[in-house]
Amino acid sequence: MSEHWSEYWEQGHITSFGDAFKMNYQGEIKALWQNFSRTLDEHSKVLDIGTGNGAVIELIQSVSQHECVGIDLAKINDEVTKNIKGHFISHVSAEKMPFKDAEFDTVISQFALEYSDIDLSLSEIHRVLKSKGKLHLVCHHESSIIVKPNRQILEAGLVIKENMLKDLKGLVNALINNKPSGIYKEKIEQFISSFQPLEKVSLDATNFPAFYQFITENKSVDFEQAYKLFESELELLLLRLNELKQAAENTEILLHKINNTQCYSDVVVRELRDTSNGLIAVVISAEKCSGILN
Repeated sequence: MSEHWSEYWEQGHITSFGDAFKMNYQGEIKALWQNFSRTLDEHSKVLDIGTGNGAVIELIQSVSQHECVGIDLAKINDEVTKNIKGHFISHVSAEKMPFKDAEFDTVISQFALEYSDIDLSLSEIHRVLKSKGKLHLVCHHESSIIVKPNRQILEAGLVIKENMLKDLKGLVNALINNKPSGIYKEKIEQFISSFQPLEKVSLDATNFPAFYQFITENKSVDFEQAYKLFESELELLLLRLNELKQAAENTEILLHKINNTQCYSDVVVRELRDTSNGLIAVVISAEKCSGILN
């Protein structure tokens, strides 16, 4: 997982939503982290798991002054984080952290912890949190406005991989060798037209229709290289969306573990929604108490 995220953070994005939030998260997510920051004691030591390029730490530090540490399994872009008040460490997993016992007042994570091995990461969090330390998580949900449309894109992508790549490759070979390509075009066009308007949005997100149009309208392109690039990008898309789908499913496991141990008290779960009442994420808050994880 970390390799493609390393490449993503290297591009200079500060959030995991790319150009949608060029400067940092806005709206409900921004308000959530700034409000949470104000509830912490001054100069609290805060650990951000899956920090990426430090978006959440930047939001926290914009309203308060804390001692923040951000870790990520991927390679963090130092050029992005150098102006954020925090210490950032790349290639550190939530399952095995290089920190002392009871080192942090607070552990936070946004759209990250649910990607990890839940049992191991929760054990590590419990170890590095001080007694009565705070845990504050923002996690994916299967029905959220983030996950639900991406699951539909995943389904469209899987159908393309299983049923259409053979015909697409056949078309490419026909174009390379100046052979008849009508049979392949007919199959691909029938496939594209079989999607209803709402489903077409998911299909378009795979770039399959755009790629088909590109190779049929351009005569001087390197068809074989173009196909290899499309196939590679499709595989990466499926990998990322499968990870997202699994992460959303893991949120339920994460919540169950927190609720059914003697390690946390004052567990609060709430939904984070946008101004249109769309579900963005699930917010989980808890306080460490003595106990043994099981």
